Amino acid sequence: MMSDRWSIWIDVEGFSNRYINDSSQAILYLSELMASLYRIGIHVFSESPDRLFIHQFGDGFIVVSDFPEREPTRPLAICIAIMRHLLKRGVATKAAIAAGDWGDISSCYPDEVMSYI
Repeated sequence: MMSDRWSIWIDVEGFSNRYINDSSQAILYLSELMASLYRIGIHVFSESPDRLFIHQFGDGFIVVSDFPEREPTRPLAICIAIMRHLLKRGVATKAAIAAGDWGDISSCYPDEVMSYI
């Protein structure tokens, strides 16, 4: 049982190598991942308390829940749906799910960084 906000990290597997070999195809794969996440965010989970926050970092995206959830059902379902959809289109992805908050890692920051927070 979670009872934390969750996040999903998902990206296109082997994007860097694909980009070197065929940048247009690599960008199309990234575009398909982006469009898939957008569709889930707009058509399925667009209203609070279920809405999603989606941020792009290079060839990957982090999807963050709006509020804490007790069970990991929703992030698992999102991962499976996105990964299956992209695999049907010939795009391999990898994903990770985490739960917690920023307080979980604050003790790992150096003193210089913490003095500004």
